[in-house]
Amino acid sequence: MKQYLEIARVINTHGIHGDMKLELWCDGPQTFKHIDTLYFDENGTHSIQVKEARMHGKFLLLRAKGIDTPEEAAKYKEQILYANRDDIPLKDGDFFIADLIGTPVIDADTGITYGVLSDVIDNPANDLYAVETKQGTVYLPAVKPFIIRLDPPTGIYVRPIPGMFTEAVWNDEKANTPSEGAE
Repeated sequence: MKQYLEIARVINTHGIHGDMKLELWCDGPQTFKHIDTLYFDENGTHSIQVKEARMHGKFLLLRAKGIDTPEEAAKYKEQILYANRDDIPLKDGDFFIADLIGTPVIDADTGITYGVLSDVIDNPANDLYAVETKQGTVYLPAVKPFIIRLDPPTGIYVRPIPGMFTEAVWNDEKANTPSEGAE
């Protein structure tokens, strides 16, 4: 498991006090209530101290200690920000997306492994799990009727609708077989 997780991207500066405008890659601004330090690399070697974080429309404005001008903040434009996983509290049954990627997706009833989770797509109605199978990518809604149990790294246990993970087999023999009732 990665110790430092991608949490946001600096997309611009804001105002005259060195604020940075962030595109959030976490559950929301409430995550920042628990974070005092952000990192500019996945190893946690280059960090900044959070002075203030507040929402501005759909973006988060971050004021960091030692970054007091727009020119200083501009140096970090397009920079990915990381947080130490130990600074982000999780509720029981919640997982970091980074910990789910690569987890086998298994039928909860038959035990068949369909593939592995390759991505979680933020969708307005609900997240979509991108499952990489031998036949390609299948998108599974991340809702209770489909997702039975999350147990990383063992498996994501699912109950898909019929046909969701099956491959249509069309070969020459089947294509040349007359359909029922044909003369």
